[in-house]
Amino acid sequence: MPALRTHLSFVNTWECDENAHMNVQFYFRRFDEARRFFALACGLRLKEVAAPRNRHVRFHGECHAATPLAIDSAIADKPLTIGAVVHRMVETGSGKLCATALESPLLVINPRADAMTDAIPAEAMPRGVSAEPLVALPAARFRATGAQVTHQAIMQPADCDFDGLLLEQRAIGFFTDAAAHVWDNAGLTTAWLNANGYGRVAVEMKITRHRDIRCGDAVRLLSAAIDQAGKTITIRHEIVSAVDDTALASGEVVALTMDLATRRAVPLPAGVTLAAADRWN
Repeated sequence: MPALRTHLSFVNTWECDENAHMNVQFYFRRFDEARRFFALACGLRLKEVAAPRNRHVRFHGECHAATPLAIDSAIADKPLTIGAVVHRMVETGSGKLCATALESPLLVINPRADAMTDAIPAEAMPRGVSAEPLVALPAARFRATGAQVTHQAIMQPADCDFDGLLLEQRAIGFFTDAAAHVWDNAGLTTAWLNANGYGRVAVEMKITRHRDIRCGDAVRLLSAAIDQAGKTITIRHEIVSAVDDTALASGEVVALTMDLATRRAVPLPAGVTLAAADRWN
């Protein structure tokens, strides 16, 4: 049996960012909703379905305002540690692949889901980030290697699901809000981007949850550039408790600069040194 259609939506203008395409947090929102509908099809109740411990996403094509989207979901025919459920997001008109997601652990399911299997497409396999779930970096160690506070917030009801747990969209929103601070700290300033007509975009992301984040919790985000290769930089994020630095979630993002006129990646400027990345290599 082929993958199951688990999501249909439309890209709204308010979901698009300064680069005139859908912000990555809304990709994750759609994958999260697809997971829940897939779980319903597998015979689970929504109360039994939390966000996955680990979700890896690759972005293959830009989604612009007014684009109709669909997601097909399946159990991987060869379950891996990086993901036992696979999702493919496509434009419904053209069939263009927009993004893929792998998530784990495998849902606890009943026999009706046995036929809902499909192969993991090659495009979905991790490329610029590790295949394994992320291990939390102690906050003190991360700060010592150059990480800085890039975001902080107290979780509100609108940030959480029906059980009061942080929505994954909101966690990814922390990463996107932090991006400008990380790039500025790395020497790739907003002024430089604007002067050249460039934007900063993510091409691959992963988030691993370590503990529940609930409504009312105060959290802080620590971030740093940890690698630079060719046209890309890799950014590491740690969501920690603002009270005692307890590790809550970790993330990695592979990002690059894009010419907003040609919509193509451009090289990083000559002479730029990512100080934080140097400490990791």
